[in-house]
Amino acid sequence: MAALLTHDALTTDRIAEVIAECSRMGIKVLPPDVNRSSLYFTPEESGESTAIRFGLASIKNVGSGAMQAVIEERERGGAFASLEDFCARLDSRTVNRKILESLVKLRRLR
Repeated sequence: MAALLTHDALTTDRIAEVIAECSRMGIKVLPPDVNRSSLYFTPEESGESTAIRFGLASIKNVGSGAMQAVIEERERGGAFASLEDFCARLDSRTVNRKILESLVKLRRLR
């Protein structure tokens, strides 16, 4: 299912359909998180079961290039502690205001 979601990553309607199917099958789809998500949808341990973590590149109004920069900085410097830490560690030309607004709306960047 993670591969299917990644394949359909740019088709919002199709993602919604696949997520609904995951729910029907009892597979939890976890929200995107700048400290945990990969670029694409990936399986992740969630308690006693496996879930699927939403991929950063599939977030509306963000590009895969900017999210790749986020992942590289996270791998280099560790988890982001706050919004201020996130902004200080990333180039504002790569992760611009529009991208920040989209991430903040998800409530996964604080």
